[in-house]
Amino acid sequence: MSRLRNGDEDHPEAADRHFGDASHLLREGRVETAGYLAGYVVQCCLKSVLIHDHAWDVGTATHDRARVAAR
Repeated sequence: MSRLRNGDEDHPEAADRHFGDASHLLREGRVETAGYLAGYVVQCCLKSVLIHDHAWDVGTATHDRARVAAR
């Protein structure tokens, strides 16, 4: 579980899971499906960056949980 988890949504964890699945499919020669899942990896990573930037509190060097939940 990541620090950016909000309810059922955990984009960093989902990115990691999709990356593992895409890597496995690529090794099995299923290039089209691996590429499709790679798109989800990028989407989850971008959402993670946006949530992090929105919720990061520079003063305390932590994530503001209320701001994470607001996304």
